[in-house]
Amino acid sequence: MKRSWLIYLIVILMTMLFTTVVSFAGSSYDKKTVPGGNAPAAEKTLIDQNISADKLDQIRESLKGHPSVSTASYDDPEMDDEDFLELYYPEPWSSYYLGSTMDVEFSVYDTWADNDIYTRPLLAIFDSGDNLVHVVESDIADVDCWTDYSGSISLYPWRYHAGTYEMMILNVPCYISGTYVEDWADWEDIPTVLINFTILKKNQQVVVSAKTTKIKASKLKKKAKAIYPIAVSNAQGTVTYQVVGGKAKAKKTLKLNPWTGKISVKKKAKKGKYTISVMVTSAGNAEYNPWSTIVNVPVRVK
Repeated sequence: MKRSWLIYLIVILMTMLFTTVVSFAGSSYDKKTVPGGNAPAAEKTLIDQNISADKLDQIRESLKGHPSVSTASYDDPEMDDEDFLELYYPEPWSSYYLGSTMDVEFSVYDTWADNDIYTRPLLAIFDSGDNLVHVVESDIADVDCWTDYSGSISLYPWRYHAGTYEMMILNVPCYISGTYVEDWADWEDIPTVLINFTILKKNQQVVVSAKTTKIKASKLKKKAKAIYPIAVSNAQGTVTYQVVGGKAKAKKTLKLNPWTGKISVKKKAKKGKYTISVMVTSAGNAEYNPWSTIVNVPVRVK
């Protein structure tokens, strides 16, 4: 009889222990109920600052395994994001020039029902090859009210290039210290929004001028004369020159170097005015688009 009571007591204790463990393990995954009405919101600045290489690697590995990386989408009702995370800016498929800044605004509601778990938004940007190129961490969201985050992200050329990118924001669970919960990448119900944006190369502001050069015929009796009548400034990338117009006589008298823009006036050139049209091209680089223009280059032999 005593043995039966002992077995019964052990079964009760095991059931209570299992229930407690399951309840605690599941509490971190439970979400709060967002109250209705227009409650006042806290405001915090989104600061774009460098993250250590080790931490960046940790975040990169976590995001690789997180389901939201492949399933999240902007305004997707299945993600149930609008209850806890709303993105106001940028709008999907916004375009920015390389080297400019992108303004970001979003609101977060403290998500998790467990009193020991807080919400710390994480912003991650991927390139078209799904490589993580930029991470911006935020301060912990206020408890029991919406928190508005706003700031700017610098699209530096050493980090970005022209192309399409994805920006993801997640309400990552964390502790009061700001440290992310260890297994947060395994949580399948983290509020997430994902949008695309594009980065464009900047247009060059090249300045080109060509002056009229006057040469005395006596200077050309024994040898050709080198002149540099084309001036180029603010060019990005390699500058090249090409003759694209002019009379046959002018093209024969004036010889253009395609790499330097130097023009050689032919030896024993006769008196008169010679004009050629030259296309000046600046090749551009990772930050700037190619650019070209055509200038007339007049040379007078007198």
